[in-house]
Amino acid sequence: NYSYGGRYHFTLTARGDAASNFARGHQWAFFPAGAFKWTISNEKFMKGAKSWLSDLSIRLSGGRSGNDSVGRYVSQMLLSTNQSGWLFGDSYEAAFYPNRINNPDLTWEKQATIDAGVDFRLWNALDITADAYYQRRTNILLSAGELNSWVVGIQSAYDDVGEVNSYGLELGARYAKKIGKDLFVNASAMLTCNKNEIEYCIETPAFANLTQKGNRVNEAWGLEAIGFFKDQADIDNSPLQEFSQVQPGDVKYKDQNGDGVINQNDRIALGYGTEVPELNYAFGLGLEYKGFGFNATFQGAGNYMKNLRWVDGVYGVISNNRNISQHYLDNCWDVAGDNALYPRLTSSQVSNNEQDSDIWWKNVNFLKLRNCELYYKLPKSLVMKAGMSDAKIFVQGQNLLSFDNVDAMDAEVLSTAYPMLKSVNVGLSFVF
Repeated sequence: NYSYGGRYHFTLTARGDAASNFARGHQWAFFPAGAFKWTISNEKFMKGAKSWLSDLSIRLSGGRSGNDSVGRYVSQMLLSTNQSGWLFGDSYEAAFYPNRINNPDLTWEKQATIDAGVDFRLWNALDITADAYYQRRTNILLSAGELNSWVVGIQSAYDDVGEVNSYGLELGARYAKKIGKDLFVNASAMLTCNKNEIEYCIETPAFANLTQKGNRVNEAWGLEAIGFFKDQADIDNSPLQEFSQVQPGDVKYKDQNGDGVINQNDRIALGYGTEVPELNYAFGLGLEYKGFGFNATFQGAGNYMKNLRWVDGVYGVISNNRNISQHYLDNCWDVAGDNALYPRLTSSQVSNNEQDSDIWWKNVNFLKLRNCELYYKLPKSLVMKAGMSDAKIFVQGQNLLSFDNVDAMDAEVLSTAYPMLKSVNVGLSFVF
């Protein structure tokens, strides 16, 4: 670590690690990292701006890290026992046999990251920070099953050739200031946008629409729905859908590869991942005037996919004593016709309608009022006479409002399990 004149700050780290998970010659990895910060506000030429710009810094950092929790069971060939035995001469004897092809060349999964950021403070009240980063992961462990024929007879080898790029932007701001004698204001906001992209993976797609390269990790995949069959003539004049026999009101899918048949080879990437939202944000506001106060915090997320079809008893068929929601009923083909969002009502399973598709995979977005509080702080003179340092009366609420793009359900939970609760509390707080 080195700092000069309160303006230039350097950090350098170098480390070497070895793991016994890997074969000899692949156990060691070197992970360097470095960072630089320039505090511009401490420069002589910035003295004239001190009245309104109390702090200004820019940052640049980069480094490499690794993951050794791979290869423990796949860098070596495993032996299994045939319990029933093999015939040796005139008797059966237990014996060992290889159950997986080994790959002795596996090594650390590596991650290289670079980050650039800026921090500044205005009028001794407003703090703003911004960061942009790029990350590249290499040597990701993947099954090599796509490269080996099943004629081999045992489980295919693994190879550490996967590559994923990630990048994003993170912003944060906070304002806090006392205005006049009695008014105090505070506000804050944050926003993160993150995206990843598969640079390389082991695959042998039969058609271009099936490739994972260029798409997201854990992205939602499915068929593209282009409507619902109107009548038998519509069915007869459309490509054959192989999942099940279809009827008017069933989902009609797009033939992505142009082979005249609709099956799993017509799946496409549907736009977003299924686990972590790409967009997260929050903002809050607080006011206090002569003991009366108000605080509110909002939080939201978006740009990730959830499957409506997995929500049993809300979206789907009326079978096995299951229900459907009023939303589904109002928007099914039988009721809504050409404006339908969902296929026809049925009391039996229809495989064609249950395929993963953009009918069921939905890009979920929500904004919620997480916390809200109204309070009154008792006068200091009265509180101190009672031997206390602070006392207030308050009303607090949690999850009182939700704005989302999912009907019939809470977009955040999206299940019939334990729901997100709304609550209101009224109380007194004393500090002695």
